[in-house]
Amino acid sequence: MINKENLKQLVDSGIEGTGTVLVDIQISNSNNIKIVLDSIAGVNIDECVKINRLIESNFDRDEEDYQLEVSSYGIGQPFILPLQYIKNINREVEIHLKDGKTVKGCLKNVILSEDSKQLNFIEISNTKKIKEEGKKKKSEVEEIIKVQNSEIRKAKLAPSF
Repeated sequence: MINKENLKQLVDSGIEGTGTVLVDIQISNSNNIKIVLDSIAGVNIDECVKINRLIESNFDRDEEDYQLEVSSYGIGQPFILPLQYIKNINREVEIHLKDGKTVKGCLKNVILSEDSKQLNFIEISNTKKIKEEGKKKKSEVEEIIKVQNSEIRKAKLAPSF
């Protein structure tokens, strides 16, 4: 079976200095390898091909047979890295909280830890209608919702049609 740590080091060396990050590596028992990449600007097919070729040139299929898939992070998948939150500032997101509630709104701010490796909390702008005293129509008011990282079960882009 192919060693995941060796594969990670190889991919990290191939993306070093490009702004691309390794989101996930999965290796099944049957040596099906799935590598997922992302970056602020998005990952194009050429970057995926480059990593694919790098792996193909460093792992001998005669020694160990494997199936390889290198792809960019999908739009419907949940965020894993702080970079994915930052990348989606000013876009509509859907945050599923651990208490079962769901918050939808525009991701306005991402606050990271001092070393910038951990997500502390996010701020989401949400509009709601309130009835003001003495007025017949409800008016829209923007509220900023702070969500701690510890409260987030899953976060992803909100589908817009």
